[in-house]
Amino acid sequence: MSIPEALISAKEITVDSDGQIKLIKDALSISEDGDIIIIKSGYYKEYDLIAEKRVEIIGEEGSVIDIDFRGDGIVLRKDSSSVSWLTIKNMVVSYIKDIAAIKLEKSNYSKIFNNRLIDTFFSIYLENSSDCIVSGNIIEGKAATETSSGNGIHLWKCKNVVIENNYISGQRDGIYLEFVDFSMVKNNFSEKNLRYGLHFMYADSN
Repeated sequence: MSIPEALISAKEITVDSDGQIKLIKDALSISEDGDIIIIKSGYYKEYDLIAEKRVEIIGEEGSVIDIDFRGDGIVLRKDSSSVSWLTIKNMVVSYIKDIAAIKLEKSNYSKIFNNRLIDTFFSIYLENSSDCIVSGNIIEGKAATETSSGNGIHLWKCKNVVIENNYISGQRDGIYLEFVDFSMVKNNFSEKNLRYGLHFMYADSN
Protein backbone atom coordinates (compact mmCIF):
# COMPACT_ATOMS: atom_id res chain seq x y z
CA MET A 1 0.00 0.00 0.00
CA SER A 2 1.52 3.31 -1.09
CA ILE A 3 1.54 6.40 1.16
CA PRO A 4 -0.05 9.50 -0.41
CA GLU A 5 2.57 12.01 -1.52
CA ALA A 6 0.88 14.77 0.54
CA LEU A 7 1.55 12.78 3.74
CA ILE A 8 5.18 12.12 2.84
CA SER A 9 5.94 15.79 2.20
CA ALA A 10 4.03 17.16 5.20
CA LYS A 11 6.27 19.10 7.58
CA GLU A 12 6.14 21.30 10.63
CA ILE A 13 7.03 24.96 10.12
CA THR A 14 7.86 27.07 13.18
CA VAL A 15 7.36 30.82 13.24
CA ASP A 16 9.46 32.56 15.90
CA SER A 17 10.44 36.21 16.11
CA ASP A 18 13.87 35.01 17.24
CA GLY A 19 14.07 32.10 14.83
CA GLN A 20 14.81 31.46 11.17
CA ILE A 21 11.23 32.14 10.02
CA LYS A 22 10.07 35.33 11.70
CA LEU A 23 6.85 36.06 9.80
CA ILE A 24 3.65 34.04 9.49
CA LYS A 25 3.34 35.27 5.92
CA ASP A 26 6.71 33.70 5.07
CA ALA A 27 5.65 30.38 6.64
CA LEU A 28 2.50 30.36 4.52
CA SER A 29 4.46 31.13 1.37
CA ILE A 30 6.67 28.05 1.76
CA SER A 31 3.95 25.72 3.06
CA GLU A 32 2.60 22.73 1.18
CA ASP A 33 -0.59 20.71 1.60
CA GLY A 34 -0.67 18.98 4.97
CA ASP A 35 1.89 21.19 6.71
CA ILE A 36 1.52 22.30 10.32
CA ILE A 37 2.48 25.90 11.12
CA ILE A 38 3.40 26.46 14.77
CA ILE A 39 3.38 30.10 15.89
CA LYS A 40 5.61 30.53 18.92
CA SER A 41 4.78 32.89 21.79
CA GLY A 42 5.31 36.46 20.62
CA TYR A 43 3.72 39.56 19.10
CA TYR A 44 3.24 39.50 15.33
CA LYS A 45 2.05 42.60 13.46
CA GLU A 46 0.71 41.00 10.28
CA TYR A 47 -2.43 41.04 8.17
CA ASP A 48 -3.93 39.48 5.02
CA LEU A 49 -2.46 36.07 5.85
CA ILE A 50 -3.81 34.02 2.94
CA ALA A 51 -3.47 30.23 3.13
CA GLU A 52 -3.86 28.73 -0.35
CA LYS A 53 -2.65 25.30 0.84
CA ARG A 54 -4.18 22.79 3.26
CA VAL A 55 -2.54 23.76 6.56
CA GLU A 56 -3.02 23.60 10.30
CA ILE A 57 -2.13 26.89 12.01
CA ILE A 58 -1.55 26.45 15.73
CA GLY A 59 -0.61 29.17 18.19
CA GLU A 60 1.43 28.45 21.29
CA GLU A 61 0.44 30.15 24.54
CA GLY A 62 1.17 33.88 24.28
CA SER A 63 1.04 34.07 20.48
CA VAL A 64 -0.71 37.28 19.39
CA ILE A 65 -1.46 38.55 15.88
CA ASP A 66 -2.04 42.30 15.76
CA ILE A 67 -3.75 43.12 12.46
CA ASP A 68 -2.91 46.78 13.17
CA PHE A 69 -6.18 48.05 11.62
CA ARG A 70 -5.03 47.15 8.09
CA GLY A 71 -7.05 44.25 6.61
CA ASP A 72 -8.10 40.63 7.09
CA GLY A 73 -6.43 38.36 9.60
CA ILE A 74 -6.13 34.71 8.47
CA VAL A 75 -7.96 33.51 5.34
CA LEU A 76 -8.16 29.76 4.60
CA ARG A 77 -8.96 28.76 1.01
CA LYS A 78 -8.33 25.00 1.04
CA ASP A 79 -10.36 22.12 2.45
CA SER A 80 -9.44 20.41 5.73
CA SER A 81 -7.54 23.36 7.17
CA SER A 82 -7.61 24.75 10.70
CA VAL A 83 -6.74 27.69 12.95
CA SER A 84 -6.44 27.20 16.70
CA TRP A 85 -5.08 28.66 19.95
CA LEU A 86 -4.34 32.14 18.58
CA THR A 87 -5.14 35.61 19.86
CA ILE A 88 -6.01 38.00 17.02
CA LYS A 89 -6.88 41.65 17.58
CA ASN A 90 -7.26 45.19 16.24
CA MET A 91 -9.25 45.31 13.01
CA VAL A 92 -10.30 48.38 11.09
CA VAL A 93 -13.96 49.01 10.26
CA SER A 94 -14.64 48.49 6.55
CA TYR A 95 -17.71 49.75 4.70
CA ILE A 96 -16.55 48.10 1.45
CA LYS A 97 -15.79 44.46 2.28
CA ASP A 98 -16.51 41.97 5.06
CA ILE A 99 -13.04 41.65 6.53
CA ALA A 100 -12.61 39.16 9.34
CA ALA A 101 -10.08 37.96 11.89
CA ILE A 102 -10.45 34.37 10.64
CA LYS A 103 -12.20 33.59 7.36
CA LEU A 104 -12.99 30.41 5.43
CA GLU A 105 -13.52 30.88 1.69
CA LYS A 106 -14.74 27.70 -0.03
CA SER A 107 -12.94 25.71 2.64
CA ASN A 108 -14.82 22.52 3.51
CA TYR A 109 -14.12 20.15 6.44
CA SER A 110 -12.17 22.88 8.23
CA LYS A 111 -11.99 23.85 11.91
CA ILE A 112 -11.69 27.09 13.85
CA PHE A 113 -11.29 26.41 17.54
CA ASN A 114 -10.00 27.79 20.84
CA ASN A 115 -9.02 31.22 19.51
CA ARG A 116 -9.45 34.58 21.24
CA LEU A 117 -10.54 37.46 18.99
CA ILE A 118 -10.45 40.96 20.44
CA ASP A 119 -11.79 44.16 18.85
CA THR A 120 -12.27 42.64 15.42
CA PHE A 121 -14.83 43.66 12.77
CA PHE A 122 -16.26 40.33 11.63
CA SER A 123 -14.56 37.87 13.94
CA ILE A 124 -15.16 34.47 12.30
CA TYR A 125 -16.58 34.41 8.76
CA LEU A 126 -17.48 31.30 6.75
CA GLU A 127 -18.32 31.77 3.07
CA ASN A 128 -19.40 28.92 0.76
CA SER A 129 -17.99 26.39 3.21
CA SER A 130 -19.51 23.12 4.42
CA ASP A 131 -18.94 20.43 7.04
CA CYS A 132 -16.91 22.76 9.28
CA ILE A 133 -16.59 23.18 13.06
CA VAL A 134 -16.40 26.48 14.96
CA SER A 135 -15.80 25.67 18.61
CA GLY A 136 -14.45 27.08 21.87
CA ASN A 137 -13.63 30.56 20.59
CA ILE A 138 -13.79 33.71 22.74
CA ILE A 139 -14.93 36.83 20.87
CA GLU A 140 -14.83 40.20 22.64
CA GLY A 141 -15.72 43.41 20.83
CA LYS A 142 -16.65 47.01 21.52
CA ALA A 143 -19.35 47.58 18.91
CA ALA A 144 -20.82 51.08 19.11
CA THR A 145 -23.25 51.20 16.15
CA GLU A 146 -24.74 48.58 13.83
CA THR A 147 -23.26 50.21 10.73
CA SER A 148 -19.71 50.26 12.11
CA SER A 149 -19.61 46.70 13.47
CA GLY A 150 -19.65 43.15 12.17
CA ASN A 151 -20.96 39.87 13.52
CA GLY A 152 -19.14 37.55 15.88
CA ILE A 153 -19.66 34.30 13.94
CA HIS A 154 -21.04 34.92 10.45
CA LEU A 155 -22.00 32.19 7.95
CA TRP A 156 -23.03 32.81 4.34
CA LYS A 157 -24.08 30.04 1.93
CA CYS A 158 -22.90 27.19 4.15
CA LYS A 159 -24.24 23.82 5.28
CA ASN A 160 -23.49 21.11 7.83
CA VAL A 161 -21.61 23.45 10.17
CA VAL A 162 -21.34 22.93 13.93
CA ILE A 163 -21.07 26.07 16.07
CA GLU A 164 -20.57 25.15 19.71
CA ASN A 165 -19.11 26.28 23.03
CA ASN A 166 -18.24 29.80 21.85
CA TYR A 167 -18.47 33.04 23.86
CA ILE A 168 -19.43 36.17 21.91
CA SER A 169 -19.95 39.73 23.17
CA GLY A 170 -19.80 43.29 21.87
CA GLN A 171 -20.62 42.55 18.21
CA ARG A 172 -23.52 43.53 15.93
CA ASP A 173 -25.05 40.03 16.00
CA GLY A 174 -23.47 37.30 18.06
CA ILE A 175 -24.12 34.48 15.58
CA TYR A 176 -25.55 35.19 12.12
CA LEU A 177 -26.56 32.57 9.55
CA GLU A 178 -27.69 33.52 6.02
CA PHE A 179 -28.51 30.87 3.40
CA VAL A 180 -27.27 28.25 5.85
CA ASP A 181 -28.81 24.76 6.02
CA PHE A 182 -28.49 21.58 8.09
CA SER A 183 -26.28 23.17 10.75
CA MET A 184 -26.15 22.92 14.54
CA VAL A 185 -25.76 25.80 17.03
CA LYS A 186 -25.37 24.63 20.62
CA ASN A 187 -23.93 25.57 24.01
CA ASN A 188 -22.85 29.08 22.99
CA PHE A 189 -23.02 32.16 25.22
CA SER A 190 -23.90 35.34 23.36
CA GLU A 191 -24.40 38.61 25.26
CA LYS A 192 -24.13 42.41 25.06
CA ASN A 193 -24.39 42.49 21.28
CA LEU A 194 -26.11 45.41 19.56
CA ARG A 195 -28.79 43.49 17.71
CA TYR A 196 -29.37 39.73 18.07
CA GLY A 197 -27.67 36.97 19.99
CA LEU A 198 -28.63 34.49 17.25
CA HIS A 199 -29.95 35.62 13.85
CA PHE A 200 -31.24 33.37 11.02
CA MET A 201 -31.90 34.69 7.47
CA TYR A 202 -33.14 32.34 4.71
CA ALA A 203 -31.77 29.42 6.71
CA ASP A 204 -33.53 26.04 6.80
CA SER A 205 -33.28 22.74 8.67
CA ASN A 206 -30.97 24.03 11.38
